This record gives sequence, structure tokens and C-alpha cells, in this order.
Amino acid sequence: MAHELNIRIGQNSLRHKLLPEVLCWINPDMDTEHYEILFNSIEDGQYKVVLINKLTFEMTPIRASDAILLAQIAQLEIFMEERLFMRQSVPYESGKSKVALPLNALTSEMLEDALQRAIENENYELASNLRDELNRRKGNKNETV
Repeated sequence: MAHELNIRIGQNSLRHKLLPEVLCWINPDMDTEHYEILFNSIEDGQYKVVLINKLTFEMTPIRASDAILLAQIAQLEIFMEERLFMRQSVPYESGKSKVALPLNALTSEMLEDALQRAIENENYELASNLRDELNRRKGNKNETV
């Protein structure tokens, strides 16, 4: 995804021949007047996203990464349900040197490192939560193979 976004940010002449750009070009209604992106929930650590036709209110499911790319290409607005925003947010405390993050915002590698530190510090409740999240992710990967 980073590669795809980098192509679009720079002055790459190839980008006008790529599939998302061509699809937006042949559908002139693919613009902010007709469509918007909505992040509406999270399930098994994955954001659920829909592309909404503002005129018909038709909602088409789309992968979160593809939604971000489409928004960049077609200059679409991106919205998030308030309840999802509140679920994913963490309180900010001025003067603190650490900030909490939702588990699904961390990579598996970061979770494994945190698990090792929790075990070393004998914080077994945190270790248990981290282990459960890692097992959930491994289970999801096995289902898609």
C-alpha cells in the first residue's frame, strides 16, 4: 500500500495508466459530489469500510487499504462512525511520556516484543491479553490460506 501511495504522491507519469485511475477516469461520477468512504466498524482487528453512493445511498464493501487509495485518487472524503472513533481512541494526558494504543494498531512483531517484556516484568495479565491477540491473528491467517 505504501508503494501504491508513493506512486500517486509523486509526479509519476505511469500512474494515469494504472487500474484505479483508469476506472475513475471512465466513471466521471467517481468524485466527492457522488461518493464518500465510511469506516463503520471493526471486526477481528480489521476495519469494515463501505463506499457510499451519495445519490442512491448504496453501500459497497471495500477493503480499508483500497478505500484509502481510492480516496487519494478520486479526492473522496473519508468518514468514521463516532462509536468506532470512540472505541479506537485513547485519552490524552498532557505531560505523559507514553501513549496507549488500541491493540489492533500494533503489528504482530510489536505485540510479540510487548509480550516478552510483560513476561519479563511478571505482568501476567497483560501477557495473557497480548497472547490472546496474537493467537487471534494467527487464527485469522490460517482461515485465509
